Amino acid sequence: MEITIAFAVSLQGSFEKKHFGEAGKYQIHRFSDHEFELIDEVVNPFKEVNITTTHNMKEKADSIINYLLQKDVSILVSKRFGRNIRHEPLWRRPF
Repeated sequence: MEITIAFAVSLQGSFEKKHFGEAGKYQIHRFSDHEFELIDEVVNPFKEVNITTTHNMKEKADSIINYLLQKDVSILVSKRFGRNIRHEPLWRRPF
């Protein structure tokens, strides 16, 4: 079985106590045959969105999820999640 996982990390590659949508970048790994392989690393294109109007908003969460779905991500890893990503039904899909 293959699983694609997005890790929300700082630009330096470490976990921070920030919501998934506020991470500096996403490291996208494929897990297969008991091994992790880094397949992509992208600067968070949604981080610089105006936080005063979009932080903790469903529109931002939907944009992030749709972006990661295009990369075939099915698992998110972060120290924190906002309620809009945590309860997003798009992630309840079969592998």
